[in-house]
Order: sequence, then structure tokens, then C-alpha cells
Amino acid sequence: MNISDFDYELPSELIAHAPPQHRGDSRLMIIDPASGQIHHHMFNEIVKLLNEKCVLVFNNTKVIRARLRGTKPTGAAIECMLTEPLGNHEWLAMLKPAKRLKNGDLIQIGPGFDVEVCEKNMVDGLHRVKLHHESPMNAIHEHGEIPLPPYISPDCHPNELEDRYQSIMAKEDGAVAAPTASLHFTTELLEKLIQNGVQIEEVTLHVGLGTFAPLQDHHVKSKTLHHEQYHISQEVADRLTRAKASGKHIIAVGTTVTRTLESAFSKNAFQSGTHRTNIFIQPGDTFHAIDGLITNFHLPKSSLLMLVSAFSGVNHIQTAYQIAVKEKYRFFSFGDAMLIRKPV
Repeated sequence: MNISDFDYELPSELIAHAPPQHRGDSRLMIIDPASGQIHHHMFNEIVKLLNEKCVLVFNNTKVIRARLRGTKPTGAAIECMLTEPLGNHEWLAMLKPAKRLKNGDLIQIGPGFDVEVCEKNMVDGLHRVKLHHESPMNAIHEHGEIPLPPYISPDCHPNELEDRYQSIMAKEDGAVAAPTASLHFTTELLEKLIQNGVQIEEVTLHVGLGTFAPLQDHHVKSKTLHHEQYHISQEVADRLTRAKASGKHIIAVGTTVTRTLESAFSKNAFQSGTHRTNIFIQPGDTFHAIDGLITNFHLPKSSLLMLVSAFSGVNHIQTAYQIAVKEKYRFFSFGDAMLIRKPV
């Protein structure tokens, strides 16, 4: 398997540089892996497609203001992008420009808020830093910026973007990127699905920048990716296990939920607790936990595209993406969505 097999040509005008005018005003492509048929809908029509036989599982992680801009005592500007919490107020982080820094240096972010460089180049070019503040998360919220993808237009209003880059399920601080499949859901749409009998569940996986990092050959060979932390409560694990045993269809809202559920499913049951996963799902793998997937249109040559190809089939996804380009679907974080599911 070659990474280049998952490349495709995307006209730049199809990249969603801004969210749609109203949350949920997006399109939905339906893929039936059994027949290969593809249908086109508006996203809010999903209420006609899901019923009491379905369980929607959301990622309730919340994007934090992980981009911190500060200065060294010399006045040199430094950017610190937090990527993963390590505990004890320490994080993995990207530092720019890192060459200006050495272990022990302090970066002043704001009054009473400093970032200490503890260990440079700890792993994969990331650095271990420590946040010096009596309440680091409050300081991040006060002084940081939401780390929006680089293709988002700077002309958009920052406050609007910050709101639209959070899902309606967001509640657990810790992500540095949004679980974008859930951005299509509104409160009203969720209420209609519940009225239809759809079971709604939540898990937590704090999305790191590694999710969007370029794939390397060693990832494919080792079948492992970056580590991400996830949590499933005992109550949710029990309800999901009962739903699976009763024949309900478990539909993951996004690739992060897919990675969480497939990592947590063992011996015909979902396992609760807080764990870390580096699972790399790629074509040829068997899915045990999920029966359906709602996802956006992903970057070329990405692990996310490989995961979706594994679930639907490589040929089906290649065809779907060709059709999406022809039909002018919007791509990436603020773009349109697809639903892939087995027959109920």
C-alpha cells in the first residue's frame, strides 16, 4: 500500500474557507458500500434516514485556545502551539522559532503567565513545556487563540469562527482541533433525531495536531499513528454494549469517534476508562465496533482518508470523491459531509 494511492486533485475553489452562513447548511452524500450507490441530500435530511435502530456517538471534546503568542526576555517573538497535555501543567508543544530557544528559557505570554521550555525535541519535533500560572486552563482561555486550520480565510470574524469551530456537544477542554463531522449538527436537528428514537451517546477524544500531520511511510509500515487520549464512562460503555448486542447500528460521528470505539471494543463489549490509542485504521482492516460513519471530505494522502477508505472500500471512496468534485461539494473542516452505513 502506498500513500500516493490516496491522492486526488482538488480545485482550490472547493476548499471551504469559511463556515456556511448557518450551522447545518451543508450537503450530505450518502454512500451504500453494499451496492456502491451514491445519493445526494442536504444535511438536515438525515432525520429521515436515522431511526430507533440507530445510535449516534459524538466526540464531546472542546477546542482550547492552544495558540499562545509571547516573547523571550530579549523581546524576541515566540509562538507556542500546545498539542497534548502531559499532566502536572506540562504539555507537548510546537515552538516557532525553536532555534531561538534552549531548555530553561521562559516565554512570557501575559501577566503572571509564562511558558517554560523543559525539553526540546522530545518526540517527533515536539517540545515539552510547562505552564506557569495558578490556573493554566484559565490563562490559556484568556491569552490564547483558537488554532484554526491554515486554509480558513482571515477575513472571517474571529469571534464567529471560534463559535462555529466548536460543536454543540463540546464540553471537555483539551482538543487543539475540532472533530469536524459534528459541526453540522444543530440543537434543533439533534432534538428531531431524539424524537425519531435515535440514541445519542458521547465519548471524549482530545484531537491533537497529529491527526492532520502528513503521513510518513513508517506510519503505514508500523500501522501506528500519533497517540491520542480518549475516555468512555462506564455508563456509556454499558449502553453501547447493550445497543450493539441488541442489533442497533452504532454510527460514529467522525473519524475520532471511530478510532475511539474501535480501540475500546474488545470481547464483544465496549471497555470504559481513560486510555491512549495510536490505532491506524487502513484498507484491509476489519471494523468491529461501528456500523456507520458520518465524516467530512478529507485531505489527500491523509490517515483520515485511509480510514474512510477502509470502511467503505477504496474504489467506492475514490468514486465518491470524484463525484464530490464534479458536483462541487465543499471540502475539509467547514465543508460538506458524507454518511456511510450498512443496511439497517
